Amino acid sequence: MSDNHKTSICTLANLKGGTSKTTTTVNLAAAFAHTGKRVLVVDMDPQGSATEILGGRDAAKQTGKSLAYAIRNELPLEAVALSSNTNNVDLLAGTSDLQQIVKEKTGSFTNDKLLKFVFETKALHQYQVILVDTHPSRDCLLASALNMTHYYLIPVFPEPSSSRGLLEMVELAEEVRKYSNSSLTILGCVITKFDKRNATHRNYEKIIREIAASANFHVFENNIPISNHVQAAESACLPLLDYQPNSTIATSYSMLAGEILPALKGRRVGRIPTPNTKSLAQAAHASAIEVIDEI
Repeated sequence: MSDNHKTSICTLANLKGGTSKTTTTVNLAAAFAHTGKRVLVVDMDPQGSATEILGGRDAAKQTGKSLAYAIRNELPLEAVALSSNTNNVDLLAGTSDLQQIVKEKTGSFTNDKLLKFVFETKALHQYQVILVDTHPSRDCLLASALNMTHYYLIPVFPEPSSSRGLLEMVELAEEVRKYSNSSLTILGCVITKFDKRNATHRNYEKIIREIAASANFHVFENNIPISNHVQAAESACLPLLDYQPNSTIATSYSMLAGEILPALKGRRVGRIPTPNTKSLAQAAHASAIEVIDEI
């Protein structure tokens, strides 16, 4: 495969819930696919929301093909991959069986290597982008995702608690980079559920961007707006780009994909740019005080 078609694995994660990780995963997958990229979505959330939106829940039940089944039986991804409802997007289905995997593997020697056999296959390289959706829990599923990924992206909500979730996520990822995945690279963060009419959102967008500048990581220019189309599209089990392709939020995800794509160059080699966790902690603490003072 040429350098122009390297496989890039990116995990979307935040230790705080409600930051639109799944919505962002699914709609970035659709946006990349619409540009002609072959995309694989790996649903590591036991709730399986990405699997449902991409139309894979029934197929997973009927065929028994799921990520949990692959992990338990040490199978490569091609043995369990499902087609999705979006052209050029395949799926490793997330099911409730992942909860049992957590119980079985927590504390084991292999608890951060659950994706080893799934990803160590030539079939991985038929995809140009692999997006891993995670749940907000510091467990073996998230550890395994970070251990096998090239990049991570943090969706953040523009309110005070986001700085704490952002700090915790970066600190965890830095631990993984130091001890088990030296090429793990932060793509940055994306602000989601943004309401430009909300003064708190406008203020906290500024704070998040200031925190990022002081801590040496990127915040993408395209904010993802709050939108009623999200729930409607997910109820219809479709990505926004297929449900309401001309909506503002669908356009925002397409533009975000355009920002991200040039940064996806496969596994990084050489010196990896790393966030300054000390500066991040100081900035997050200062921003929390600033918000409290305003209240």
